[in-house]
Amino acid sequence: MMDNLTPDQKEAVVNSVKLGGVWASVGVSSWSDVASMLAAILSFLFILEWCWKKVLRPLLEDRGIVRRKRRRRTDRADREDFGAETAGDTDRVGL
Repeated sequence: MMDNLTPDQKEAVVNSVKLGGVWASVGVSSWSDVASMLAAILSFLFILEWCWKKVLRPLLEDRGIVRRKRRRRTDRADREDFGAETAGDTDRVGL
């Protein structure tokens, strides 16, 4: 059956069969199973992202291992006139 294939094509067929065997051993046999597996992977990544943002990064920032993110213009350490841009404005409260 594989006599008329080039060596590259034979290698591609063998690798495809191996990949199919791995998917079958995990239990993926239909497109709905593939979608379920991808949803599980995505959910796991979302959980990891939440743990990093809410737990690990603040902990490491407090210990000085990771540098704090600067999100606003007023977060700069070299600002001496902190809140000066809203000093005369009565509608807004300076940070």
